Amino acid sequence: MFWDANPRAADEPEFTVEWARLRPGVPIVWGRGRLNRATVDDLRRAVDRCLETGPWAVVVDFTRVTELRAGAIPKLGEMAERARADHVGLHFVTNGGALDGLLDRPPSGVLPAIHRSVAAAQLALGR
Repeated sequence: MFWDANPRAADEPEFTVEWARLRPGVPIVWGRGRLNRATVDDLRRAVDRCLETGPWAVVVDFTRVTELRAGAIPKLGEMAERARADHVGLHFVTNGGALDGLLDRPPSGVLPAIHRSVAAAQLALGR
């Protein structure tokens, strides 16, 4: 399954991850490129590093993901389950569309909060 397939995607690195602090106690992770069964581990490791800092919420921004393969979805569900087990709110930022459809029915049954922008996520977190 593809999401926002981009003909220029072949020119981009397969997948890159960055993370920083959005606000005290809330890190943000940005993913860019093609997210699939192999590259989702890079995203998971970044979220795991964030969880090690003891946040009360983590925001994951998918707006620069150019392609999403169905093989990544179970691992995203596992990531959501880990955050829930650590009593951490997990917030996904997406461009909408097919990604939301996949994320609102994760195999783990744990539903992350889904927002259309980082600003909307911040508002939901009570800025």
